[in-house]
Amino acid sequence: EFTIVEKVDKADKTDTERFGYGALHYLVKLGKKSSGARYDDLKDLVCEIQVRTILQDAWAIVAHHLSYKQESDVPVELRRKLNALSGLFETADGQFNVLKDERARYKRTVRELIRKEGAGALDGDINLDNLMAYLSGRLPDRGQQDVEGASELLVELTAHGYKKLKQLDEVFARAYDAAKAYEKKYPPSSNEGEPSVFLPVGFARACLDLTDDKYFQSRRWEEEWKQKI
Repeated sequence: EFTIVEKVDKADKTDTERFGYGALHYLVKLGKKSSGARYDDLKDLVCEIQVRTILQDAWAIVAHHLSYKQESDVPVELRRKLNALSGLFETADGQFNVLKDERARYKRTVRELIRKEGAGALDGDINLDNLMAYLSGRLPDRGQQDVEGASELLVELTAHGYKKLKQLDEVFARAYDAAKAYEKKYPPSSNEGEPSVFLPVGFARACLDLTDDKYFQSRRWEEEWKQKI
């Protein structure tokens, strides 16, 4: 969207005097897409965009309050502790990246196991990541995964004794056709009020409603919807 005037890497490791702060700073102007009268007064203005991780931002706030811009500004008596603290921030930032990458690999592994081994891969304890991998594999044509919704579904499953993915798979096996028939007769509405289809979490809930009476009763449906289900 922008024309980059200048890019500055504040995390440049060759700057040995700068410690504990990392970010990419961009000086930018509006790009060619932003044309027309509404942009005439803005097109030559330059602004700065700073791109940071959450921990880089936290360190920047700490450094701002301490008013230290570089290591030589720090009294010798404090330098060792401050450098140690800076190192902890940087190490934590790196570990978050490692954790994110490992989580992505775990999800891919679960999806691949389910694809290759079917029910044989579903004997593990249920957790958010393998639940989302299962739903995306089982219901690939039902739109984007909703992390918050999947997390809420996991709480519901745990509360009703579903500890293994294979238990949920058994529910799907029993209720899949009935849930599709229910969806066809009483389709959910889109944000625009048009008939739509269930997202993966919603379809899983429909299967549970149709097979697990205790789960169904816990949902506090209005009487009209209870009758429809």
